[in-house]
Amino acid sequence: MERRRKQKMLRSQLQVLRFLLEFLQEADSASWEETSPETLNQEVEEVKMKWKSLKSEYQEKVMEVEELIPQLLEKLQLLQEKKTQLEEALHRHRAQTVMADEKAKETERHLQEVFQKQQLVVEKCQLQMEQLKEEIRSLEQAADRWIHAANRSSSLAGLLSHLQGVSLVSVGDKELVLDIHVSEKTEIAPLRVNLHWTSEGEFQVEIEACMPRPPPELQRGSTSHIAATILELQCWYQSHGRLLEELSELRER
Repeated sequence: MERRRKQKMLRSQLQVLRFLLEFLQEADSASWEETSPETLNQEVEEVKMKWKSLKSEYQEKVMEVEELIPQLLEKLQLLQEKKTQLEEALHRHRAQTVMADEKAKETERHLQEVFQKQQLVVEKCQLQMEQLKEEIRSLEQAADRWIHAANRSSSLAGLLSHLQGVSLVSVGDKELVLDIHVSEKTEIAPLRVNLHWTSEGEFQVEIEACMPRPPPELQRGSTSHIAATILELQCWYQSHGRLLEELSELRER
């Protein structure tokens, strides 16, 4: 609106200037000699009246402009204050953006550190799980061996309970100790037999006596044939025991 008022005032000034120029041009082209004093005075009065009207209108416009100047200055000051506020807000926004970026980078670094630590924990847990699996497999194998030995010992104990002349001395994880008697009526000491078996499913026989060793086929074999081997050892010792008993009787005579 202020711009329109300025344009309107400028137009009025241009109209006054144009009127003066036209008046001077008419005055130059007019024949002053042919003009009567009455006509000249009348024209001068008309010009004066127009001039006064234009001057009054110009003064009014000047007053309007002078009245508008404080308002314009006030608005200019408000605009300057708003500009300052906007610049401060922009500065704060930029500072907040920088702080937010730094905070985001710090958070990202922290998350990266946490992720690396968690990854190390996961790797450590996986390693421990593998170790536990190995321990479980070892325990399962040991349990299988123990169950197998227990079943074997139970089977041997059941067999020995039905055999006459064979007594169980001790049972271990990989060892079985037996005493084989010739008969209840003889004074010949029993034969102490140690059975040792290996993880390959085989056994070995050791005899604690000063006498000929049993045949090779009775000194080792498969654990599945232990029962038959014990019976054969019993027969073998009983035959040798009777021979020893007869030799002892001959000596006494």
